[in-house]
Amino acid sequence: MTLRPSAAFRAGFRDVPRAQLAAAGQEVLSSPDAEVFEEVPAPTVSRSSSR
Repeated sequence: MTLRPSAAFRAGFRDVPRAQLAAAGQEVLSSPDAEVFEEVPAPTVSRSSSR
């Protein structure tokens, strides 16, 4: 399973001012994983019949 930051997380924490980083970090640490991460879909494997 591969995870990436969720779209909501990226939008909410993209340009946090340096002075607010500690508070933003605490907010992230107290957030449920589902609000911070989303699963990356597994790549589809193409099977070619021309061998």
